[in-house]
Amino acid sequence: MESPENIKEFRDYVRGFIDREVSPNSERWTREGSVSRELHAAAGRAGLLGLKYPVKWGGLDRPYAFTYAMLEEFGRSASMGCLLSLVLQSEFSTPHLAIYGGETLQRRFLAPAIAGSAIVAIAMTEPEGGSDLANLRTTAARTTGGYRVSGRKWMIGNASLADAFCVVCRAADQIDGQLPRVTMLLVEASTPGFSVVRRHEKTGLHATPNCEILFDDCFVPNEYVLGRPGSAIPQGLLANAYERVALAILATAAMRAGWESAVRYLSSRAAGERALLERAPWRHRLTQDYIVIQSAERLVKDAASSLEGGGKPDHALVLMAKIAATEACQEVLRHASQAHGARGFLAEERIGRLCADARALTIGGGATEALIDGLSRIVLARVPHS
Repeated sequence: MESPENIKEFRDYVRGFIDREVSPNSERWTREGSVSRELHAAAGRAGLLGLKYPVKWGGLDRPYAFTYAMLEEFGRSASMGCLLSLVLQSEFSTPHLAIYGGETLQRRFLAPAIAGSAIVAIAMTEPEGGSDLANLRTTAARTTGGYRVSGRKWMIGNASLADAFCVVCRAADQIDGQLPRVTMLLVEASTPGFSVVRRHEKTGLHATPNCEILFDDCFVPNEYVLGRPGSAIPQGLLANAYERVALAILATAAMRAGWESAVRYLSSRAAGERALLERAPWRHRLTQDYIVIQSAERLVKDAASSLEGGGKPDHALVLMAKIAATEACQEVLRHASQAHGARGFLAEERIGRLCADARALTIGGGATEALIDGLSRIVLARVPHS
């Protein structure tokens, strides 16, 4: 079946994909700690990995509204822990290839990633400094014909599945304390010296594997540089906007799903002769949460609109949307879980899975505290100081 060009029909199409390809396998993948590569292949055949990308590379060249709709359906699903593996491909790693890869890398890696026959991961986070690019320890040393990459990355999504990694490295000859010169390189998993050290055991998102990986003097040819050498930090502002908006969309969808579940559950549970939903404390709390959801959704939609057409995103708006939506999601889902009583604590219940999986949304794409610091530098500079 071809991907529909009507948004409403497309949402049904995405739900059908989840029902057909994900739901029957979700429990098994969760137990095993990883989705299978077949999920990516199925998503590629369904056109879900290249909605916004050019037809030239196998994409569908659809408006961003289709990506938005897909991410909302993913976020509402009880299988978000599986579906995040696809989001890491379509919204985290491939934007770097699409924007900065150049024709050779796009032909060799972007087109197969869109088709689902190859998996590309992004390797930024490190054990010592998280995703703080100013304190990177992984280095890229210039050598004849390319670079020698050495270092360790940590909590890398899809690492055990990936065929290649977009790796951020600092210049090996850089002196500590200098403004970092950071380069992004594409490193194939088959490169001598590369290894997956271990898979992390997590409290949520169990079916999307996160691993520690090691680069031991890996040779990377010059043509595998993404963008300009030493320019990965400013370049990342554009590509990272896609991942941050994606996480914000997942958050708004998850909290609305949890909120709706709480409303339905409380309307069916009685305390005496009245449904719990008729009692003022719950009515007021759920109404306040509804205001929070509506506000977050509007902010996220505004941020998403700045991505339309591949233009320059509004970075302040993107940061605000990611911070507001993912933080609000934690509070709304906590209330929704409380409304379900003991059921809210069960992994077998949808609300339990939503709470466990959504917890990471405030961390991925940059932790809230780091993003607030970055946002402060933008918004405070807009006010005249004299």
